[in-house]
Amino acid sequence: MKLSELKKNIREEIKEAWNKDVKTDPKEKGKYKDWTVERLRNAVKNLKGKQPFTKEDKEKMTEYLFAIRAKTGWRKGKGATGT
Repeated sequence: MKLSELKKNIREEIKEAWNKDVKTDPKEKGKYKDWTVERLRNAVKNLKGKQPFTKEDKEKMTEYLFAIRAKTGWRKGKGATGT
């Protein structure tokens, strides 16, 4: 297989993978709306030192960090996505 064919196949696979609708649960929307930013930060801090750190803990931390970003504003410009 030529490199150009490989690139074409990869592009098609990626396009197909991103072409799907994302389903969201309306019950999950606004889950932390009553929480303060300080409470969310404390929840993250409590999870950071937890041993063993499970998959559920990682998911919770991700939710908390997302809620903090949503409440404090989204970064813009270079490095906004953490890259």
